Amino acid sequence: MFVSTAYGRVIVFAFSLGEIAARLRGESLIQRLGEICIGSNAMILGGVVLLPVVLPQNPTLIVVVFLFFGFISANFYPIRCVMLLKLTFKRLGSTLQMSTPCQ
Repeated sequence: MFVSTAYGRVIVFAFSLGEIAARLRGESLIQRLGEICIGSNAMILGGVVLLPVVLPQNPTLIVVVFLFFGFISANFYPIRCVMLLKLTFKRLGSTLQMSTPCQ
């Protein structure tokens, strides 16, 4: 059940390598597939794939899936931040529009 330190490091390395690859290709993926697909659907897919692979404890498959999960999850936080900024500016714009005096 417990993982050796070296194997744990390989898993973290695979996850980080997947994140680096996703950050390099993130803009083109987001433009091609859309923010919703990459931001939410991809995270759900990553979690669904990760859980059944970790349970059988196949070391090679776990490393490959953590690489995939790193690739999937790398752009979740930046997309969330951009979507929150868009929502904030949209609300701010409507608030400023309502508070300007009539002409």
